[in-house]
Amino acid sequence: MNSFKFMIHVVKRISIGLAIVFSVLSLCLSWIGFSVPDWLFYEDVNLVKKKFGLWTFCYQNRTSRYPVYKCDPWPSAQDQLPDFVRTTQVLMTLACVCLTFGVIVGILSVIFKNGYAKILPLLAGFLCLLTFMLIVIGISVFGSDYAAYAEKLAGRSYFRRWGYWIYLPVTFLLLFATFFYPISFWNSSSESNEFDA
Repeated sequence: MNSFKFMIHVVKRISIGLAIVFSVLSLCLSWIGFSVPDWLFYEDVNLVKKKFGLWTFCYQNRTSRYPVYKCDPWPSAQDQLPDFVRTTQVLMTLACVCLTFGVIVGILSVIFKNGYAKILPLLAGFLCLLTFMLIVIGISVFGSDYAAYAEKLAGRSYFRRWGYWIYLPVTFLLLFATFFYPISFWNSSSESNEFDA
């Protein structure tokens, strides 16, 4: 019986550790993707190379021999902020905030283990699931509308860049974190207090 309790204790520790590692990795990648100007690249009809992210619009400096970009925040950019970027901004901002709180709650679930604090892993898992849904909706909105926007302005070459694609591993990491947090909650509700040291 004691070996079974010990095994449950080990499973709880491993699952909460994996959940925190996955959520911290997804948090770092999310904030990187959130801030870079590398979501979409296109070449306009004047053969000027342009790229943008959620917050910054960049265009190639044609006077330079090298591919140097001049970047401005969207409010002062040459082009107008498209609606699908504005929608993606809102969704990704909410996702990054939820995930930040999810990581904080996950870390607190390791520190505090008694009383109502036992539901912290479940709350962290819920925040990771909510973040996952917001990110999937956000990249779907951007992914469905970027081509029409780029074709209208360019018609030549356009493609999504790594700032967009970085959210693919983020979604998988979030799914793993969402899976492992409830396992540690289930174990915390079933193991005895003698292992809560």
